[in-house]
Amino acid sequence: MSKRTAKRSAKQKKTANEARSQAIELSNGKSAGELAEKKLRKYLKELGTAERSLDRFEKNDLLEFEQWQRERFGKDLDALHELEGELYEKATFVDEVESMYYVSDLSYRECYEEVMLDLEDLEERGNAEDDNFAEEEFSEGNVGSDPDGAHSEMDAMKEGIRQAFSEMFGYEVDADDPVFEAEFEKFKQGFGIGSGVEQASSPKPDTDKPGLKKVYRSLVRKLHPDQRKEIAAFDEESLDQLWHETQEAYSIGDVEELQRIEAIIDIEINGLDTSTDIDRINQAAERHRLKLREVQRKIRQARKHPAWMFSKKPDVKVVLEYEISEELAFRKESVKSEISFLKSRIASWKRAAEKHRKRREGKDLGDDARSPVAKDKKVNASLSIQGELEF
Repeated sequence: MSKRTAKRSAKQKKTANEARSQAIELSNGKSAGELAEKKLRKYLKELGTAERSLDRFEKNDLLEFEQWQRERFGKDLDALHELEGELYEKATFVDEVESMYYVSDLSYRECYEEVMLDLEDLEERGNAEDDNFAEEEFSEGNVGSDPDGAHSEMDAMKEGIRQAFSEMFGYEVDADDPVFEAEFEKFKQGFGIGSGVEQASSPKPDTDKPGLKKVYRSLVRKLHPDQRKEIAAFDEESLDQLWHETQEAYSIGDVEELQRIEAIIDIEINGLDTSTDIDRINQAAERHRLKLREVQRKIRQARKHPAWMFSKKPDVKVVLEYEISEELAFRKESVKSEISFLKSRIASWKRAAEKHRKRREGKDLGDDARSPVAKDKKVNASLSIQGELEF
């Protein structure tokens, strides 16, 4: 039996057992709503455990591992990075020469000379651009200039949006509020205000999705630090986590994730009663199941990292130190070998180019130096032959 078949069989068996358990519980008098809530709480518990494990890895294990690695292997890593930078530079140069060789009728020596000329031209243009930039930066009119008008206009715009934000959510919003700051940044990006880098790295969310703003506003009223006093079912850390998840889901326009968070809060605050929508509970449970699978996938990847459980198992440092030392030594020798090979190729092209240059310069100098003597020799030889003929 293959692994895929065995995995499918185990999944089918698990599904059948769950269905059988639900049938037994229904026969014992439990309602469908109670079963739906039980399933939701099961996924909530498993998701919480998985997220804590992943959070411990990202905030404790990984940071401690990187700090220990930097302290123990900092010099070796820096040396390796320098070698890798040199390797990249040499490999890029060789690739350019070989690419020109295969698409032209030039020899390797001629291709080497062409690439060297291109690099010299590029360096000269770069120096010229740096000089021009420095002149513009320190020229009169640019030094000390401050667009006060633009700043005051931006402040007025921000204040108007802050007031509209306060009216929308029903409480006074501070100008330094992180939610308001995020919304103001999205507003600026939407109208092309700000640097191109910021716009490229922070895509505008699709706020036109049905129900997105409605669910988001509802969650902000419940989870905002100034409004969360009514939610006693969660501790402060859990509320901060839900608040972070809400902002992240809204930033990418994920309506289903916002609905999942809203379902968690509603069930924890109101509990399960006859007015609770069972379909909504089942939908929330399914979204939790999918999120649990995603977190478990990340955990499987994290387990392959040497930092997994690093903060909990100090004994692994001895083994890791040996393995990392061996790996760094191997990588350094490998990179050095590749650099040596590339250097030998470049050196052969350079020797050919210098030999050709010297031969050409020698020929030019020889022609210039020998030209008067050669003329005298030719004249004397001509006169001698002419005298012999006359005789």
